[in-house]
Amino acid sequence: MITARSVRGISTSTSRRAFAAAARRSSPQPPPGAGSSDPGGVSSSKKEPSSAATAADLSSPPGQGSKGVAAVTGTVNDTVRFPAPNKAHGSYHWTFERLVSVGLVPLTVMPFASAGSMNPSMDAVLVSALIVHSHIGFDSCIVDYIPRRKYGTLAGVAKWALRAGTVLAFVGFYEFQTNDVGATEAIKRVWRA
Repeated sequence: MITARSVRGISTSTSRRAFAAAARRSSPQPPPGAGSSDPGGVSSSKKEPSSAATAADLSSPPGQGSKGVAAVTGTVNDTVRFPAPNKAHGSYHWTFERLVSVGLVPLTVMPFASAGSMNPSMDAVLVSALIVHSHIGFDSCIVDYIPRRKYGTLAGVAKWALRAGTVLAFVGFYEFQTNDVGATEAIKRVWRA
């Protein structure tokens, strides 16, 4: 009878054997008769570095860290190093995200449910909350799908591109609000068109 424990044992031993075999195949072999062997069978000659993958290369991710160093150290079986606790990146951040999300509900409905407010400050609050909400959402996507430990500087580039896009959105909204009809009125005109 096959149990979960026996299947787990099979897959672990199979993967260990496959990894060890791949490491043996990729490690450079000395030519016959080169170097002297001690009684333990260990060669005393120095091996030349090979361009073939070694066991350490097999566990490296495709991304590079800063200065060309592999972004992940260790193996897949090593424990995860958790960052130091910080409330600004933890509970306070989560609370702020929820407040912005919940605050968008009345802010979105209020200008359109009433007879129509041409209040530029209401437009500013609504659009600012939308831009902040979008920034938080895209930032979470970057953190999840372009992690710094795997993609290195590409994650930093993505974060700065997001920041630049957020600033550009704020500037665009300001120009639209001061030189045109404003966000709420523009949405009403598009809806009636």
